[in-house]
Amino acid sequence: PTSDETPDNTKVVRHLTTIYVDAGHGAESYSGAHDVGAGEGTLYNELTKSDDCPGGKYEDDLNLEMALILKRILTERGYNVVMTRESEVKKYVSLTDRASAANDCGAEVFVSIHANTSSSSSASGARLFYYKTRSDAEACKKLADSMKSFIDSASDDNALLKASQKPTQVNEEDYEVLRKTTMPAVLVESCFLTNGVDAENATDPKWQEIFIKAIADGIEKLYPPKITYQ
Repeated sequence: PTSDETPDNTKVVRHLTTIYVDAGHGAESYSGAHDVGAGEGTLYNELTKSDDCPGGKYEDDLNLEMALILKRILTERGYNVVMTRESEVKKYVSLTDRASAANDCGAEVFVSIHANTSSSSSASGARLFYYKTRSDAEACKKLADSMKSFIDSASDDNALLKASQKPTQVNEEDYEVLRKTTMPAVLVESCFLTNGVDAENATDPKWQEIFIKAIADGIEKLYPPKITYQ
């Protein structure tokens, strides 16, 4: 069954497919310093400076904003969502810790949310990464391709995303969180904090919602929340 419609005299029990959402950075680094990721001196950092936030925002702030949107959307669709963090973390959280948490909670999908930088201000758009040297590499790439399809479709339909480079790139990379997870895993670089258009987009809640909805759509196409009858 694919809906909540049930035969007479039956009770629906929804099996909640678990998605692990990792908001990149945002914890203490090995040295004890807070890991903000990228952002200092970028256009995004400058654009987000205000009286309330004189130092501006960094990559870890944007990653968390996007990850919380993804949690909300997936939860509304019937998923169970487990997150590495829902705020800044005042302790060391290694990449291995992040992967282990996903493995231990029985997640069916792992998504790590990041943002990009480049020495070239013209670099823009999303990048999706998967690890090819694992037994389920095909499933990982299929998940990344599904996300790409929805991001690019959103770009066709929405001026906010049209301004950024497309098509979205899907690349192979040996990131630890992708190598050590045991379920289909994708690392999302949502935009370039060093690009003018991308940096402006990143400050816009409407852009964040559109982009993250595409990520959720890409997940749901391949891993819909399961429904069982009892």
